[in-house]
Amino acid sequence: MPAVLCILFLLVLLCFPELCVRGAADGLALWLFTLVPTFFPFVFLSNLMVSCGAADDISRFCGRILRPLFHVSASGAYILLMGFLCGYPMGAKLTAEFVNTGRISGDEGCRLLTFCNNPSPMFLVGFVLSDCMQKPYSRAGTLAMFYAAPILTGILFAGIAARKDSLFKGIAARKKTFTAKISARKSSLFSEAARRKKSFAAEIAAQKVSTKETLTLTSNAHPAAESLQPAGEPTVMEQIRASMRDAFATLLYLGGYVILFHIGSALILSLAGHFSSDTYPFFCLLTASLEMSGGAAYLAASGLSAGFVNLFVPLCVIFGGFCIMAQTAGLLSGSGLTIRPCIIGKLIQTGIAAGIYLLIYLLQ
Repeated sequence: MPAVLCILFLLVLLCFPELCVRGAADGLALWLFTLVPTFFPFVFLSNLMVSCGAADDISRFCGRILRPLFHVSASGAYILLMGFLCGYPMGAKLTAEFVNTGRISGDEGCRLLTFCNNPSPMFLVGFVLSDCMQKPYSRAGTLAMFYAAPILTGILFAGIAARKDSLFKGIAARKKTFTAKISARKSSLFSEAARRKKSFAAEIAAQKVSTKETLTLTSNAHPAAESLQPAGEPTVMEQIRASMRDAFATLLYLGGYVILFHIGSALILSLAGHFSSDTYPFFCLLTASLEMSGGAAYLAASGLSAGFVNLFVPLCVIFGGFCIMAQTAGLLSGSGLTIRPCIIGKLIQTGIAAGIYLLIYLLQ
């Protein structure tokens, strides 16, 4: 199957070179002028805080506030905070790293994936609200759609996790009581065997005295192994260099996906000219489902009604698109986590956001 996809992609590049080059150029421009300025500072800062230990202090502080609401650990609270501030796919990246290092469990990581991967405030204010939304629209209502959807999703899964924990605690308590009863019954049966075993062990120990003396003399004949010097703590400049290197590596990784999916968006939009104008909204939504940033820009420039644009631009950004899903799946590789919780969470968030939009529309 991968070989077939590679051959098909090669044929597309050879048959439609102009479209592919234009799509790749648009994706590169979006990555360079939008994603890098809005994403790099947060990724670099997050990496630096983790390496220098500042993330632990933030985790303890945020954990006191977020634990009762989202049923997360201190490290999980830090992931949630960075997921809201840094944007896609920082929440998934930190979740995979913290699961690999043992700072959070796999179960907590799966639950965090349902609501920790979100667009950043800089991306929302600097790109979506300023360049993509059509006037008139409710700025406060739109921001409520973006933030209320993941928060409500997190509360929903926190309640499920709390019930699951209480159920497991009850089962564990009953198991402990049953085990204690069995142990009490077994103690009387094995007491005689324990006394015999003790006397037998004493005889064996007496026989081994001469052997231990021989081994001691032999071991004294060999020089002791030199102890290894512990590695020193990295300097501040080393931490900055490592954080910057990881941030640029992450950005290059994301840029590759953005360019590839923009090529697909350009091919899809080229097909719209062969169909009636009534199908154009469908093609715009299809491009937005592939890559949210370019899709939102296409929707804004489509000439469609303000109501249509102001509904589906936030929904596409909240869902993230298949480009974000592919980025997330790649970042989760090797952590034991799958993309399924993220997809389920995004579908729930999209439904909640649509309900909020409908409520705002009815109240106007």
